[in-house]
Amino acid sequence: MADPVAESFEIDVDVDNGTVTLTGKVDSLTESNVAERVAEGVKGVVDVKNKLDYAFTADRPDLDIKRDIEYRLKTDASIDSGLITVTVNDGKVTLAGSVGSALEKTEAQGEAWIVPGVTSVTNQLDVEWWIDGDTADWSDAWTDQDMRKAIENALITDPRVTSFDVITTVEDGVASLTGTVDNLQAKRAAEEEARDVLGVWRVKNYLRVRPNVSRTDAEIAADVREALRRDPYVDRYEIAVSAYNGKVYLTGDVDSLYMKNQAEQAAAGVRGVVEIQNNLGIDLTYTTKTDEEIKDDIKSQLWWSPFVDSDDISVEVHSGVATLMGSVEDWDELRAAKENAKEGGATSVISKLDVENGFGVD
Repeated sequence: MADPVAESFEIDVDVDNGTVTLTGKVDSLTESNVAERVAEGVKGVVDVKNKLDYAFTADRPDLDIKRDIEYRLKTDASIDSGLITVTVNDGKVTLAGSVGSALEKTEAQGEAWIVPGVTSVTNQLDVEWWIDGDTADWSDAWTDQDMRKAIENALITDPRVTSFDVITTVEDGVASLTGTVDNLQAKRAAEEEARDVLGVWRVKNYLRVRPNVSRTDAEIAADVREALRRDPYVDRYEIAVSAYNGKVYLTGDVDSLYMKNQAEQAAAGVRGVVEIQNNLGIDLTYTTKTDEEIKDDIKSQLWWSPFVDSDDISVEVHSGVATLMGSVEDWDELRAAKENAKEGGATSVISKLDVENGFGVD
């Protein structure tokens, strides 16, 4: 109910020993995934069983789904779709071919999931270190109008934004967003979608946040404090919250940039917040965590990271020193995993990860 996107979903929640079961009906698989992420972000949750049903307003032919996925892959600036093939059978999508990084592999799967009509995605993409990452989709024929169309298409399928009338213009690769949304998450999501579009090098976000219900600053500040308390990452920090005319001010100390950003993200999900001034300082000596706490935080960092396949990595922590074992696709994934370990609170990191598309062990 506290999430500005998921609040409208018809969802029942049951909890048994920390395992959450979600039942009910939503309009799309994307909305189902949004609800699951909200549940996973609550302190104390150890597992989420997503049994939500979703129904499309009309059956979509496989060819339409295929074309939509190919279009989204082509227009995503972080994906080189030239070596990706898409097949669809009864709404079941298979991605095959090659990409240049673990991030591209994850991004491609995300683009497929968001297309209406998709019931499952099998990601068979191989990460090949020799792919240089320069997109093969770019050409002089890709115009400002093509970028505008791609942004509008992305906004329509994003449940965080789709209900708002966002006006998009693009001039010389600079995208401008105007209009009104009723929550800060929607404003940020619209900018995120625009930045991901091929050819866009700058986004001017003029969207105004105008909550659809009147809330006092005291109510907003109280809900932000509750959101921070509920968040499994930042609940242990003493963060002071104040609000004035819907603008929220965060002050205090946390022990990493990740935690600072996580606190801001939690605050942005509160209804009535129109802007955030994040004055949190980063104090590496702020708190001492046990090895088990560090291990849990590192595993969470790896799980949430779009750059890392956490299923292939195991973690051990002794006296604050983290050891990473398993395998990664390439050197970029290895560097991301080590950075995640530092963000999780490790004083130093020892990598025993095998690099499958590289040479030797770092």
